[in-house]
Amino acid sequence: MADLTVTTIEPADSRTRAITAQAGEAISAGDLIYLDSADTKMKLADASAAATSGVVGISLTSAAADGDYLVYVTSQTIDLGAILTAGTFYYLSATAGKICPAADLVSTNVVTQLGYATSTSQLTLNVVDTGVVIA
Repeated sequence: MADLTVTTIEPADSRTRAITAQAGEAISAGDLIYLDSADTKMKLADASAAATSGVVGISLTSAAADGDYLVYVTSQTIDLGAILTAGTFYYLSATAGKICPAADLVSTNVVTQLGYATSTSQLTLNVVDTGVVIA
């Protein structure tokens, strides 16, 4: 399997509560982000280290560079335009900002469960940062 290919990113309903934040690097719409405590900016989350695995949300907009602003959500049903399997849980990938199925997690990855697919294109985001490193 491979990381999901996000083709669109939009909330599934109109009751979205979005947050604006400053990016610390280039971030694309659909990327998973974490808050870097060193500079209090959003950066691409990845499962390769505990310091970068604390997902705070998924970016709805892009930020072209460090210092730009983006809009993100923390818990919401999101239409990703990706091909999902309904009922399946998805996780933070070791590829910066990306989403993967459990089968793609490998030894040394930090497990961050993102949520579950409610359809073939929608993910209900409900982040669980386990802090567990796969042995």
